[in-house]
Amino acid sequence: MTVTLVMLSWKRIDNLIAAIEAEFDGTLVSEVIVWNNNPEEDLTGKLPANVRLIQTSEDFGMRTRFAAALFARNDCILLHDDDLIIPTTSIQMLYNHWKDTPEIMHGIFGRIPKHDNTYASGIREGACEMVVGRCMMLHRQYCAEFFTMEREMPAQEDHSAPQGQEDILMSYFVADQAGRHNKVHAVPIEELLSNESICERPGHYDQRTEFMQKCQEKFEVM
Repeated sequence: MTVTLVMLSWKRIDNLIAAIEAEFDGTLVSEVIVWNNNPEEDLTGKLPANVRLIQTSEDFGMRTRFAAALFARNDCILLHDDDLIIPTTSIQMLYNHWKDTPEIMHGIFGRIPKHDNTYASGIREGACEMVVGRCMMLHRQYCAEFFTMEREMPAQEDHSAPQGQEDILMSYFVADQAGRHNKVHAVPIEELLSNESICERPGHYDQRTEFMQKCQEKFEVM
């Protein structure tokens, strides 16, 4: 058993299928789970063979990536958005890092607070406070524990993405549990068309600053 790929779906179905077809090789990525949050788009029968689909009647938000991971057969969970393809060679590099230190979260896009403690400066290699949700690799156990923690630290009601900021909360929670920072790695990726990007919605960065600071108060920042 190796890696379970978990992806959310909203409107970029062509991107979703392209990523799955490129990454689901049956060996390194031995399982794919898709959670479709768009009740207006039924994906039944539209995805590549052997993809496990969760089709919902309402948008349960960004946190559903962690809910889907609860059904994974593997301990290593790869979560990434449908605006990029991660080549198998890059997944292998991430997996090698995860095997060495499975107690932390690994990714490709990292963030650290700016000097004025607002969100956030980018990090492409090394230790970071936050692993951006565009790509996260972590142990399945954290996905279960997330929902207990989220009860204490819910996202703002008016957040730019329903139940968003899950990547910030998970980043600080995992680092707190591991006693060390998470890491990001500079690996090759393929960017896809990214219409409907959450980061372009009004108030996105102000909301992330507010939530980041709440996490800093809740968890020990090393």
